[in-house]
Amino acid sequence: MNFSLLVMSKSPVLGYVKTRMQPRLSQQKSLQLHIALTQYCLKQWSTVDGLSIQLWVGGDIENFQSQVLSPMGDEFVGKYGIYSQPEGDLGKKMSFAVTSVFNKNSTDVEANTQSKHTQNQQEGVFLVGTDCPFIDEKYLALAKSELEKTDVVIGPATDGGYVLIGMKKSYPALFDNILWGSSSVLKKTQSIILQENLQSVLLPPLPDIDVVGDLEHLDGYEEFSIFKV
Repeated sequence: MNFSLLVMSKSPVLGYVKTRMQPRLSQQKSLQLHIALTQYCLKQWSTVDGLSIQLWVGGDIENFQSQVLSPMGDEFVGKYGIYSQPEGDLGKKMSFAVTSVFNKNSTDVEANTQSKHTQNQQEGVFLVGTDCPFIDEKYLALAKSELEKTDVVIGPATDGGYVLIGMKKSYPALFDNILWGSSSVLKKTQSIILQENLQSVLLPPLPDIDVVGDLEHLDGYEEFSIFKV
């Protein structure tokens, strides 16, 4: 199977990213942390075979390219499809991104009826943010393997949310009526999965880097050593 990895990220703007790290981290350090996390995630995900990466950016795309992608090197500039997140809450943004991929695949299949074209269509989608640098190649390989056998795969976050969700078709209900950022996100999503008569698999839980207390999970990572508190 082929997969798309849809990466939801914010364009780095001073005072508007990693705000829950403040005032323990300055606005400038919070901005640097956001950029460092995004770059780290993109570098390790770019090495995964059979994975087409799309960036869904909230805010100014040119600013994202200049502050995040350009410093990573020429090989990362123009490497990804980059799209603007729509208006609305996180659920609307994620649902739109997922639906866009599956709608495009359906259109491509209709336009290319020969098997040599249709075999290359994306067959699964994973949504991730850039707050969890612990989603590595092995974790994604496990997610891909599990999604081949079920409807929905979720990588739980240790704070009650999730760091990854994958599916083989669009299920808009999974993103409706959820209090994003709360500790009830995972339970609410699981409840919707049951209501929709879907099968799901939970992967091992991982921490994400949202608040000051999460920074301890970055101990031992040279890339994040300047953010120790």
